Amino acid sequence: MFLEYVVPRRGLLRTLMRRLEPPLGAVYGVHWAHDLPTVLSDAGLTVLEVGSVWWPVVQAIVAAKAHSA
Repeated sequence: MFLEYVVPRRGLLRTLMRRLEPPLGAVYGVHWAHDLPTVLSDAGLTVLEVGSVWWPVVQAIVAAKAHSA
């Protein structure tokens, strides 16, 4: 299970998070502009579920190692 911060698609919170990303990235390595389910799939995991934990900012991703035949 993975927890990921995501940028909302619209609204004030999106604007705030986009403005905070550069300084937080410089200090803490924060980077919200990625798609973790795609990264996990590209790494060979099967994404089983993506759901909201704290809408609209935190999502939970359940992934498993792909079964080999």
